[in-house]
Amino acid sequence: MINFGTVGTGTETSRKLKIKNIGSGKLIFEVDLSLAPDYMVMNGSKPVLSETTPFSVLAGKSKSLTVIFNPGNVAKNWGTEYIGINSSDEGNGYFTIPVYATSVGGTLKIIPKKVRLYGLNFGDVAVGAREAKSLELTNINKGVLYVTVEDSLTTPFAASPSDVVTEQAIYPGKSFAVTVTFDPTSALAYPTQYLTITSNDPSPSRALVQLPVNGTGD
Repeated sequence: MINFGTVGTGTETSRKLKIKNIGSGKLIFEVDLSLAPDYMVMNGSKPVLSETTPFSVLAGKSKSLTVIFNPGNVAKNWGTEYIGINSSDEGNGYFTIPVYATSVGGTLKIIPKKVRLYGLNFGDVAVGAREAKSLELTNINKGVLYVTVEDSLTTPFAASPSDVVTEQAIYPGKSFAVTVTFDPTSALAYPTQYLTITSNDPSPSRALVQLPVNGTGD
């Protein structure tokens, strides 16, 4: 079996496949991908087309190919598929090699943790002054995480950078920083607003996060 294990979405992984001729004559074989539609086989830099590219292997020699798995943005258990080898071997003219993979997406972690638990509380800020609080949206899993911070705050609160409302691709182990500012113009306790964060994290509690944002003008 060729086991790719757990592969992150948005990434490409490869494994070597070696076909060895242990007989005394020349071996001719072709690769059959009809039972492995989610995989690609490469001969160097060239893709191997199913049952159209014959390979010749002399006695005692071998042919190395590369099996590639790219789940795109789909996170799931792909189950077992089979790469077929159709050869001139009279005793074993056709056999299959099982291939297996599971793909996972990204996982959202908001840093610092207290922001995820309690939101952003600016407390008392002098009228005409400005205070900022920052948070990091971090991907702690193997796949690519796609995050959008919605344009949900209004004056006196604001989120930056200016492109914060666009979808951000956060790669494994990387972070995207968001800064929220509070710029009170009146001495009052402003109604709570919510910084809305959506992502392709499979957990509902992380796919949609609404962080309360509040503060009082002093």
